[in-house]
Amino acid sequence: PLIALHYLAHGRFAYSGNLHESEINVDSLYNVLNKPSTIESERTKASNYKLNLKTFPNPFNSQLTIQFQLHNPNNVKLNVYNIVGQKIATIINKNIESGRHQYLWYGKNDRGKKVSTGIYFVELIAENELKKPVQRNILRRVLLIQ
Repeated sequence: PLIALHYLAHGRFAYSGNLHESEINVDSLYNVLNKPSTIESERTKASNYKLNLKTFPNPFNSQLTIQFQLHNPNNVKLNVYNIVGQKIATIINKNIESGRHQYLWYGKNDRGKKVSTGIYFVELIAENELKKPVQRNILRRVLLIQ
């Protein structure tokens, strides 16, 4: 059945469309979306350095806050991918200083067009975080509900 999910506030959402209440468990969906989904390069898993990538709120409606911390100045890429793995937006691609950083994603692709409701992946790539020729990749799963 076709349904539309509507974000209400504080992690709650409602649906409309042709769906019986017994067919959806909102709490289970919310719990699945908030489980960490982290992918790190095998060469850096043992490292004590953490990039502390945080994305909130999740699910989100109009804007997603993305926070992370760098221990060293770094060339950073922050990308958004759709559910089939296509890169739809690049939020940053530049050298930035060490410290805590925060960026916002407004649910738009690189052309400025709003993307549809669905699951997206935010990828943080820090190329020189360990001052070695390796890169750290961290991925977070988020849900956009309009």
